[in-house]
Amino acid sequence: MGSPSRITLALSRWIDEVAETALAGIEHLRATRHARFIEQKDGRFVADGLPHPYSEEHPETSFRLAPEALPSADEDRLKALVEDARVEVLLQPSRFLFRPLELPSRAGEFLEGIIRTQIDRLTPWSAANASFGWSAPIETTSGRMTVTVAATGRKMLEPLGDLLSGLGAASIRFCVVSPEAGGPPIVVSDQKTRATREIRTARRVLLGVLLGLGGLAAASILALIVVGSDLEARQTEIEGQIDTIRASLRARHDPSSEPVAALQRRKYDTPSSVLVLDALAATLPDHTFLSELRVQDGKVQIIGMTKDAPSLIALLERAPQFSAASFLAPTTRSLAKQGDNFHIEAGIKPPRQLKP
Repeated sequence: MGSPSRITLALSRWIDEVAETALAGIEHLRATRHARFIEQKDGRFVADGLPHPYSEEHPETSFRLAPEALPSADEDRLKALVEDARVEVLLQPSRFLFRPLELPSRAGEFLEGIIRTQIDRLTPWSAANASFGWSAPIETTSGRMTVTVAATGRKMLEPLGDLLSGLGAASIRFCVVSPEAGGPPIVVSDQKTRATREIRTARRVLLGVLLGLGGLAAASILALIVVGSDLEARQTEIEGQIDTIRASLRARHDPSSEPVAALQRRKYDTPSSVLVLDALAATLPDHTFLSELRVQDGKVQIIGMTKDAPSLIALLERAPQFSAASFLAPTTRSLAKQGDNFHIEAGIKPPRQLKP
């Protein structure tokens, strides 16, 4: 047997056990009526415990349970008695074969197994084809005991069982009293018909629940796969964006990259205001005073007062830091301060063009 077959068989047994356990608890708590029928010698079954004994005036207390169909009126009356009831049927001894069986007293715990193995020897039927039971053990001398085995063919009881089961009996128990040994009735068959029907229903329900849970689990796994794939794709996209940003940051810090090179060119090409001021201080004479200084677009503009404004042009032209010096406005004479007011502009040479 392959592994899938073992799993299927184990699952089937588990479902049966769960259904039987659940229904056994329900059956224990359920209040169930009892009905008892006694078979007469003419084949009629009289309902025991009804207010009237069988008579022609009260035919409703007697039914003929036979394989053939009952009249509708009898069937309705019988159904009212047996539906959802524990039915006990006391059969005529003529239907059975009785055999005494002598055993050791200590065999009492194993009676069922011993009798089952002896049925084919004691009766003309095998254990699978017989309905059988035994009386309470009777102790004899020398540590022995005797039981009376009652047996009949299983097919003998099937029509009666099918009829009562079809009418809704909760359980059916067939009994017989030994004509010789007497004593309590011997139970030869005990069928849990309602439990059997409910187990089939419970099995289908459990199987449906398991299939539903399996489908839900499969759907959950599929959803996880789809969501996981989407998350993985988004993660890959985010990682790509992170790599792009990191590459951009590395490029900004790379000395060979264009933005860094542009910044470096601007650094070297743009004159420093401090250096311009230092160069002016070294170039202009002591009698020159500045009131304004502007450094913009590679040029410097100076406004102030000096004793000899034209000489400033020559000084700035000779300075290595400046070029193309010129007046931006007319020079005026200040009578109060004895000097010239000037407004001069000069180009600033880039630092890289200056000789060390």
